[in-house]
Amino acid sequence: IPYEEEHLTPSGITKESAAQILQGMVWRLEELEDWGRQGFEQASRDIAEIFGVNHKKIVMRLLFTTIVGKPAGPPLFDSVEILGKDRARARFLQAIEFLGGVSNKRLSALTKAWKDKDCKEFVEKSTAQ
Repeated sequence: IPYEEEHLTPSGITKESAAQILQGMVWRLEELEDWGRQGFEQASRDIAEIFGVNHKKIVMRLLFTTIVGKPAGPPLFDSVEILGKDRARARFLQAIEFLGGVSNKRLSALTKAWKDKDCKEFVEKSTAQ
């Protein structure tokens, strides 16, 4: 999928923050063991709460771009159901890589915060205009 940075950094969040939110989404889906429509919808709401971000403006735009390639499109949860777990996971990893990935140091800190389900400190706004 040809990604565009502006679509993977909704509401001015940094590339690193977006990558961390996507990593959290993968972890949450794995915890729920449901990459189908219901699991994906539940995970998206959980991620908004865990990272303290707006579900519609940040999480949904990020997920649409990750799965469909643009910030809007066909019904997202149905698209994920059709793609299946392996293809959906591959798109998450591709988007995370496009954003520059998550450094080992940052991943370690994120993993610790994830255990408490409180990752709000990992969301930063971009200062670039």
